[in-house]
Amino acid sequence: MYYRIILLLIFCYSTITYGQSIISSPKEQKLYSVFNCYDLAKSYSERKDSIRASHFFLEINPYYFICEKKATPQTIESIMSRFRLTKRTQMAYRKKFIRVYNDTRSDVFLNFCKMLREDQSVRDKIDRCTDSSTCNVLREAMRTTDSAHFLYLRNYIIKHGWPSLENGSLYTQTIALHDHNGYDYLLPIVKTAVYKGLVRRSI
Repeated sequence: MYYRIILLLIFCYSTITYGQSIISSPKEQKLYSVFNCYDLAKSYSERKDSIRASHFFLEINPYYFICEKKATPQTIESIMSRFRLTKRTQMAYRKKFIRVYNDTRSDVFLNFCKMLREDQSVRDKIDRCTDSSTCNVLREAMRTTDSAHFLYLRNYIIKHGWPSLENGSLYTQTIALHDHNGYDYLLPIVKTAVYKGLVRRSI
């Protein structure tokens, strides 16, 4: 089951990438996901094409850097320096990032962020565990927190669908991956999220 969801994410991402490779008009370019835009900005930067690199970099939702790169107003400069961007683009994106970063996060975003920290923390402890007694306690703690996380995520999806980037989609993808018993229910939902650019191609 684990491999089914990974293969699905890769297949969906490949389909999107192929379909968007022939897109040229500005209106159609809006169909690129945040992951496509990041990869294209990086690719064009490597080709020293600052115009196209800047175009796609500006399309990257700041929540991508906040969630995936743990970026702050202090570190976004370092991130931008890895791309071949025009000065105008750097100024525009810096302003855009700081505005989004300083905005109040939604309660849903904060909840999913907290859940992911709990998810990763208990699994890290289990990986470092050296005695069976402690490991059993940690596994029980993992089952308890996982159950609460899965229930929250499923209830949210029932009411609102897969969360947006602003509501923590980059956190929920890992939580969903660990919900082994919910794969049959989650697979079509994750597939739709991939097409919408809310889930990256691999986890």
